[in-house]
Amino acid sequence: MSEDKFLLVKGRAGLGNRILCLLSAILYARLTRRRLIVDWSDDTYSNDGSNVFSSLFRCPLSGQLDEIPATDSVRPGIWRGHLHESALNMIRLYPEASMRYPETWRAFSVDLSRLDYPEDVLVMWSYVEQVYIMRRHFKGSYQELSNLSTKAILRRILQDNLKPHSLIQERVNQFKLKRFNQKT
Repeated sequence: MSEDKFLLVKGRAGLGNRILCLLSAILYARLTRRRLIVDWSDDTYSNDGSNVFSSLFRCPLSGQLDEIPATDSVRPGIWRGHLHESALNMIRLYPEASMRYPETWRAFSVDLSRLDYPEDVLVMWSYVEQVYIMRRHFKGSYQELSNLSTKAILRRILQDNLKPHSLIQERVNQFKLKRFNQKT
């Protein structure tokens, strides 16, 4: 993994959308050997502007926001000088990028079909998974993915890389024990 190249994943929309985006980002970060940084500090889940990702999940691949360097080597360029803004704030800063038109909101997210970006920091977010965009890059140590369905790839990435925070997992375990431990 490159310690000086980053993929910054912004949060947008609901939890399901964020997880699908994150699973795609994990795959892309692995394909490109970039350091993954997850930034869910928008007001959808955070009341105080803090990054809530690590309060919800554990992801060994994800670093901390303060690892992102102060640099102009950023793609998409619209994020230069705005790396600590949320996706929603960026949309507010650039209202001409209407959310109704995918071709305009894509200005805020790097194209995952390319693996050869020279910039130090790539920024992405999406409402949906983007495995299909990366399929042509499933070669070498990723060849085995080419025969799997998108659902199977997402399941594998999820199981291998994303776990609920321990406090959340404990509450889930307690709920299961209380509600589903009885014989039917």
